[in-house]
Amino acid sequence: MNENTLREAFGSALQAIYEQFRRIKGDLEVEYARATGAGERPADSLDDLLERSTRRFLIDPTLRALDWNPDATNALIEEARAHDPDGARLFLDYLGISPREREPVMIVEAKRYEVTGPRRPNRPTGGSAEAAELISKVLALRKLGRPVGGAILADWAAWLDDVRSYVASFNDLGKATLKRVVISCGQWLIVFKDPIGAFITPGAPSERDIHCFLSPHEIVNSYRLIYDLLYRKRLVDTLTPAIGDVEALSILSAAAIEQYFRGVVVASKMTGAARGQLPTRIVYPALLVTTANRIFAVVS
Repeated sequence: MNENTLREAFGSALQAIYEQFRRIKGDLEVEYARATGAGERPADSLDDLLERSTRRFLIDPTLRALDWNPDATNALIEEARAHDPDGARLFLDYLGISPREREPVMIVEAKRYEVTGPRRPNRPTGGSAEAAELISKVLALRKLGRPVGGAILADWAAWLDDVRSYVASFNDLGKATLKRVVISCGQWLIVFKDPIGAFITPGAPSERDIHCFLSPHEIVNSYRLIYDLLYRKRLVDTLTPAIGDVEALSILSAAAIEQYFRGVVVASKMTGAARGQLPTRIVYPALLVTTANRIFAVVS
C-alpha cells in the first residue's frame, strides 16, 4: 500500500478505536454505579478500571495502528527500565526502539483517562497553541532549576520533570536516535517532535515542535498529522538490506541512487537429516545500489 492509503487506513482505525472505547467506558461507568448502588464494594476504583481500560482499549490499539505493536519486543517495550544520573530506577510506560540497534526512538507516557490536559491552575483549558506555549515556558524554567509556581498544574510540572529524567538517562547514542516523546491519557495527546530540544537543550523549546491535541474529537480529526508524526516506518529504518525488485521500484527513486554495482546475495539454510545436516546455499544475482549512506541489494 502507498503512504496515502496507509494514512487513511490509520484514520479509519483511529475513529473505530475511539468509538469502541466510548462504549467500553460507558459500560464500566454503568456497571460501577450499579455495584456501588447495590452496596457492593468493587475491588478497584472507577479511576483504576478506567486507567487499565485506557491502556488496553485506547492507547495500545492506537500504537498498533501506528505500527508500534506492544506485543513485538523488537518494536515496543512496555515498562522499560532505565536509571537517572543519581542511580534511581526509572520505569517508562512504553519505549519504541529500532529493531536492529535496539536504540530508543520514542517514549510514550500513559496517564489516567480523566486527568486534565496542560493548563494553568484555576484556568480553563485553552487551545493547542496556548498549551504548547505553556509547556515551552515551563520546560525553560525547569532547565534552569527554577520552580514553576502557578505556571501549570502541579501534576503536569511533575510529569514534565519525569520525562526530562527519562530522556537524560539515555547515553549520547540514545539521545541521538530518540525521535519523539508522547504523553497521552486518551482524551488528549501531546507530541514532542524534538525531544532533545524540548527536554535537554538549554532555553525554551520551539512551540512549533510541541503538538497538542486536546480532545478526542481533535485527535481523530488530526489523524493525518498524527500519522506523519508517529507512524513507525517514518521514524525507524525497517528496510532489510536485500529487497525485491517490485519493492525497490516503490521505495527507491532513480534520482536518489548514488552508485550501483553488479553483485550477488547468498542465502544459507541447513538441510538434511537431524544428525547429518549440511548447509545449503542459494546464490541470487543482485543489483547493489547506494542511497542516503545505505546499501541495498535488489534481487528478482
